Amino acid sequence: MAQAPVATCDRFARTRCRHRPPLYPTTMSSSLPVVYILVLAVLAGSVSWFATPKGPNQTLVRTSVLLTLACCYLMWMVTYLAQVHPLASPKHALVE
Repeated sequence: MAQAPVATCDRFARTRCRHRPPLYPTTMSSSLPVVYILVLAVLAGSVSWFATPKGPNQTLVRTSVLLTLACCYLMWMVTYLAQVHPLASPKHALVE
């Protein structure tokens, strides 16, 4: 008896094969960590606002700490969101 040919899955297809998961997941990670880290940055900023020692450089220290927190948060957020929601998906050449 002849066996029926087995359908092979395209290696770079986005559809699900029976024997292996898709190359690119159809559901991406959540964007909720952006909100959670924002809350942590705001809490750290408010703590640093009240924990800054009194003195002639109090305004400079507060400004430096708050700007550092804001810049670090923005850099992290852009990097995270670029990985979670990429603008362009990678294109692979078919190698045989």
